[in-house]
Amino acid sequence: AVRRAKMEMQAAAPMVARLRRQRQRQRQRQRRWQAATYPRKPYQPRVVDILVQNAGVVTGKPLCALTADETRHTLSVNLSAHFYGLREFLPAMIEHDSGFVVTVASMMGHIGGAHLAPYCAAKWGLLGLDECLRMELRRSGTTGVRTMAVCPYVVTTGMFRGAFGGGDGDGDGNGNTWWRRASRSVREMLI
Repeated sequence: AVRRAKMEMQAAAPMVARLRRQRQRQRQRQRRWQAATYPRKPYQPRVVDILVQNAGVVTGKPLCALTADETRHTLSVNLSAHFYGLREFLPAMIEHDSGFVVTVASMMGHIGGAHLAPYCAAKWGLLGLDECLRMELRRSGTTGVRTMAVCPYVVTTGMFRGAFGGGDGDGDGNGNTWWRRASRSVREMLI
């Protein structure tokens, strides 16, 4: 799916390349009066300037109740998919020495949670992936490609329903009591 999306974006790239070549020809005409010429690489369309990788699924089951397929699926979506995106889009960013890679991890990549073992493991892996990528780019001398890991708190989307003991992922399952509201506020302030 990532490769197909890249191919669709590349199909639109020839128009951008043609416009850039026209601008380059205009600039070359303007520079003809100069004695020195500036060598230019042939233009290769970059397609993507900013790559935001954001994927997540949660099973919300105890570790011993997870099937191998559920674990594999969670790790595949939450961690492996980021490798596929980088493999497709990072080489062009490195070639142009320009780009921005945003890895959306989670606060659960810093702290664990019951019934969230594969999710937390994958998000911890994303933080490591971002750090390794940053180090590789630095070591290779690529200074124009930047990386950033974003770690949002639990977002109320229903994805975490049941993972925190209640029916909606926000509390103890006792309805909308003052205790539930207070514990949610304290948890959000701490995290």
